[in-house]
Amino acid sequence: MELINLTPHVVRLYTTDGEIAAEIPSSGVARVGSTPGLLQDTGLPVPVAAPTVYGAVEGLPAPQAGVVYVASMLVAAAARRADVLSPGTGPNDGAVRDAEGRIAGVTRLIAHI
Repeated sequence: MELINLTPHVVRLYTTDGEIAAEIPSSGVARVGSTPGLLQDTGLPVPVAAPTVYGAVEGLPAPQAGVVYVASMLVAAAARRADVLSPGTGPNDGAVRDAEGRIAGVTRLIAHI
């Protein structure tokens, strides 16, 4: 199975033993189109934006036999395809963090179908 990374950074997959199983370089970026909500003056120190309106997925290739795409959670959720997974970076996903607390890699990929 080939993994193609459609995020803007390297995705490192770690085994449960803490070893790097794979490093997947970026092969381009898939995104979800969006239109920001209108700003509203509510009397707070900063304006409040109405909800963002999300559109179509951009930059995601058509399904290919034997290929799995790794994309952001937003892209994977919008695509709702079995071949599009997102890195497990949630609080209970066991992501590997560096000394500064930044995510260095993940121990799982998440399906959004």
